[in-house]
Amino acid sequence: MTNFTTRLIAATLCTLLPTAMLAESRGTSSNLQVDLSDMAAALGVTEAHTQVCMPAPLQVQVDVHPDLAEITACLKEEKSSLTSTEVNDAWKT
Repeated sequence: MTNFTTRLIAATLCTLLPTAMLAESRGTSSNLQVDLSDMAAALGVTEAHTQVCMPAPLQVQVDVHPDLAEITACLKEEKSSLTSTEVNDAWKT
């Protein structure tokens, strides 16, 4: 293998690896979309309002639970009778 070939392979891998990781992360956002739809239905609020109340996927770390008190307060803007227990239960499903 020549030096040029080695560099070409390295450059190709450096380009393809982030692209594959981005595609994978976009796949999880479609799962999030389905989850938000289910959560909205369980809580009796619109999916659009649920999306507004949720933290952006890139802001949430994998092992960190979002602030449900903050999410509940936001969801209560649409349905004032919601409780934090209901939101927590819907989040877990």
